[in-house]
Amino acid sequence: MAQKSLLTGTTSLDEADAYLWYLENQVAYLIKPYFNRLKAKVHKFDKDGLSSSDLIANGTQVRYAQIWNDAHAPILTKGTGASSTWNKDKTENMQSSYKDSLLVSAFIYRPAQKDSLFIKVDRMAEPKMGFSAFTQKLASTIPYPENELSYGRQATIYIQFTVNEAGQLMDFVTLNDSYKDFNKAVIRKLEALAAWNPALINGRQVKTRYILPIVFQIEE
Repeated sequence: MAQKSLLTGTTSLDEADAYLWYLENQVAYLIKPYFNRLKAKVHKFDKDGLSSSDLIANGTQVRYAQIWNDAHAPILTKGTGASSTWNKDKTENMQSSYKDSLLVSAFIYRPAQKDSLFIKVDRMAEPKMGFSAFTQKLASTIPYPENELSYGRQATIYIQFTVNEAGQLMDFVTLNDSYKDFNKAVIRKLEALAAWNPALINGRQVKTRYILPIVFQIEE
């Protein structure tokens, strides 16, 4: 999916990338202190090059000017409406609701598994030791793939996985297949991890989806 973005408040590409990644996922663990000075307008297009969403962001506040459905018809009336979108192979159906231009609920229904992954939650799933300590521990224990190190390759990879109602991590999927050695190193470590605190909605433990970015960088 392509997008056109207008971002103000920074000249740093790293800050811009981090902010746009937050706007894509809108989860608390991605928030950085400098987000409060950033603003953005993001217009997304579907595979046919037609409009799919139009959002306006001020810091961590995100409002949707319009959303278009699979038939390319606008769904928001005065900022309120609902959308239902299937992925390419029809294995997942994303259902989202909006009120006053805000996303108020979102979940993915998976017919084969007969379950739902809740995307908009009251409390996101998180490591029991806290996310900061978790990322530091993960970074210190993942071995740098020898083949990639010998060629001086660096990478940022993204691992998608499910955190179920008991906090167990499963269904690992790599979102950038071009970094196979990096992906294998991270997934092996994640599969061995202890359970997290599960996501909550109205005090109820729910299944959710997580996307974890991992940076492999050679220190000079």
